[in-house]
Amino acid sequence: MSSAKMNSREGFTLIEVLVTLAILSIGALAVMKHVSQAQDMMADIGHLDTMARLAGMKIHELEEDGFSASLSRQGGFEAAPGVTWEARSSLLATGGWYRLELVVRRADSGRSVTVERLFREVR
Repeated sequence: MSSAKMNSREGFTLIEVLVTLAILSIGALAVMKHVSQAQDMMADIGHLDTMARLAGMKIHELEEDGFSASLSRQGGFEAAPGVTWEARSSLLATGGWYRLELVVRRADSGRSVTVERLFREVR
């Protein structure tokens, strides 16, 4: 073998490999962080969707029972432990209209969904 061939540089040095691994690790951590945030966001959207559906069902139930100007009720959902609801009605300033406000809330996160309906009291 000639001396020129023995001095030629083939492959990577340990430092080059370590720098490359460090850069790849930082990139992988960034991707994992974004994936985790996306999963958390999707779970939150799922919870909000569930609460909105529960609110719609509860409003329908309250409509079937009949609204009143002095409505103030609260409760929970058998199908969704840890989710509560609270309904209140109040007189609006003009026209004899009332506003029903229904709030559905998750106990663990404190997140809530509010649904409002306007109605006139039937006499």
